[in-house]
Amino acid sequence: MVTPFAKILVFFVLLAVGVHGSYAQTNPGIPRTAHSQLKCTVVNHSAYSLGYSEAHEQACWVQHRLTRAQLGGVRFERTDDFRADPLVPSGSASPTAYKGSGYDRGHLAPAADFAWSATAMSESFFMSNMSPQVPALNRGIWARLEDAVRDWAREADTLWVISGPVLEPNLPELPSGVAIPRAFWKVVYDPTPVPTYAAFLMPQAGYSGSYWDFAVSVDAIEARSGIDLFHGLPDEVEDALERSVARSNSWQ
Repeated sequence: MVTPFAKILVFFVLLAVGVHGSYAQTNPGIPRTAHSQLKCTVVNHSAYSLGYSEAHEQACWVQHRLTRAQLGGVRFERTDDFRADPLVPSGSASPTAYKGSGYDRGHLAPAADFAWSATAMSESFFMSNMSPQVPALNRGIWARLEDAVRDWAREADTLWVISGPVLEPNLPELPSGVAIPRAFWKVVYDPTPVPTYAAFLMPQAGYSGSYWDFAVSVDAIEARSGIDLFHGLPDEVEDALERSVARSNSWQ
């Protein structure tokens, strides 16, 4: 039985700072870099946007909207058509960039989130949406978190999901020049009925426990990643939410 979204994703009631339902449909805005060392070129596809780092040959972040309607209609099969992203001006990594490395071509925005459209599904296999992940992470706890987010979207109606690698200086690289992140993060934003975040920061490793063990504040992700998230929200909403940490046991 799917646990209701409202019992998993803790609601931080923000009435003390004057947050009301009028903000329910506020677009969180496109992420932006918070310091000059990280250069991210914004690329817009039909169902998601990303910021591409040429220096690391992968996205700094990938953001998409996920709805109950998308998950409840016709479902298209995985295309597995990994290919370079034609919209990245500097050229993205190639499909063979990870060959023989021992790392998976890990989706930042998961393919299953785009099964509602043949075009969106195919676009999810652009290499700009991939980052090197050890199989134990990509096929383990990261995949379990992706499944949970889809369950939450079925309960919540509409979510904004943003994911990315932690792109730090002097990262090791694959022979192809693709940087190997030491950690990954995912933030889920539910705009209704009261704006809510859940955020996760995971090391580049497998883990058999709960993804809630890696719940952090959005402030922590911004500090680690150098990305300014959801700056399109009113300041009082953004500031209050980003200090909080959502945990599953908050609703026990």
